[in-house]
Amino acid sequence: MDLKSLQKNWDKFGEMDPLWSILTMPDKKGNKWQIEEFFATGMQEINIMMNFIKSLDRAVQFRRALDFGCGIGRLSQSLAHYFEEVHGIDIAPSMIRLARKYNRYSDKCIYHLNEKDNLSVFSNNSFDFIYSNITLHHMEPKYIKKYLREFVRVLEYKGLLVFHLLGEKPSEKKSEFSIVHPAIKLFAYFKEKIKNLSTKKEQVMLEEPTMEAYGIRQEKVIEFLNILGGKILFSIESNYQSINEVFGKFDEWGYIEQVFSSDPEPEWKGYWYIVTKS
Repeated sequence: MDLKSLQKNWDKFGEMDPLWSILTMPDKKGNKWQIEEFFATGMQEINIMMNFIKSLDRAVQFRRALDFGCGIGRLSQSLAHYFEEVHGIDIAPSMIRLARKYNRYSDKCIYHLNEKDNLSVFSNNSFDFIYSNITLHHMEPKYIKKYLREFVRVLEYKGLLVFHLLGEKPSEKKSEFSIVHPAIKLFAYFKEKIKNLSTKKEQVMLEEPTMEAYGIRQEKVIEFLNILGGKILFSIESNYQSINEVFGKFDEWGYIEQVFSSDPEPEWKGYWYIVTKS
């Protein structure tokens, strides 16, 4: 799926069921997320990660942070508790509109619509902290690599880049990049509404968006980041056991149990990475 199609897809998600499309809890499908509950998960996630980073005993500057794939601001609003200035960026106009609507931090938290396969809106060495979760794996590997390159470019020296990316299926060892699964058709409950529409234009508006996912094997990600000048500080497989072992001591809210325990043996591997630029 090219970038234009990706934008169209996620713009529809933002119009139809934005919170669930970001955090796909099975019981929340169909606009069942409560907004405060949804944003609370962002606060929990960021608190856990920031407490873990503090345990690494690194001198993190809390000036400017970037939330890549910000959606409606679930994580960027939480990052604003820690940083002087936060920038959220997303490809979907509908998501950015909602992020601005729910922004509680005025000019301290700034949202950008990005329709490019780069971060040219930001200059070199702009951010002390870059965070991206549940985003990169929804785009083709050629775009993932472009954004990883941009992350390193806009990251301040000695800053931190934290991101999650799917890897490979345990049996998949042949190709550098592995497509996680074919496009998944979502929002089947809109089909009955489509039948009752009178115009073609209205039918197009309710076409089901697709959610694609891709992965890059862990060793290839590390190799690529090293070439770019990134230094891997930490990488961990994102299964329940590993996540709970490393981050569990910082989780006061049961967030890890809620998010990860329902799928203790995922079909596909995923990884968290913490990277710096020296």
